[in-house]
Amino acid sequence: MSTKLNKPNNLKEKFDALFNSIPEKDKLDIDAKVLMFRFLEIVEEEREKRDMNRKDLADILGVRPAFVSQLFNGNKLLNLVHMAKLQKAFGFEFEVRNGNAKVQIDDFIPKGDGKGVWVYKPFAKPDYEKKEVLPETGECFNIVA
Repeated sequence: MSTKLNKPNNLKEKFDALFNSIPEKDKLDIDAKVLMFRFLEIVEEEREKRDMNRKDLADILGVRPAFVSQLFNGNKLLNLVHMAKLQKAFGFEFEVRNGNAKVQIDDFIPKGDGKGVWVYKPFAKPDYEKKEVLPETGECFNIVA
């Protein structure tokens, strides 16, 4: 039996037509889920190493266990707050890459340039445990008496 689909070029054309017909919104939804599943794969490996169950993961995120199931089923998406909570709980850092250049999100913080414009500059990772003494009010401003 011979059909047009038996020819490699016809098959490729049909697949191209199928995938090119996907609306842009759907492509973005697919990309978002692929990104999320990359993060969840890391979280799942770490969770298993620590012998935690998904209810423990829900407690870390501050959500119901059903929400965690929906995440792993792809019915809900992680948000940045969830990712920050996971980083803190597991003691690892997610990275953002641009091609071959690796940029860590926490390498940059917005800073004022003194002209009302905010720019991003590298900063040292904050030490939240460090206690600092705040300056006296007069030390913060040029107060002329």
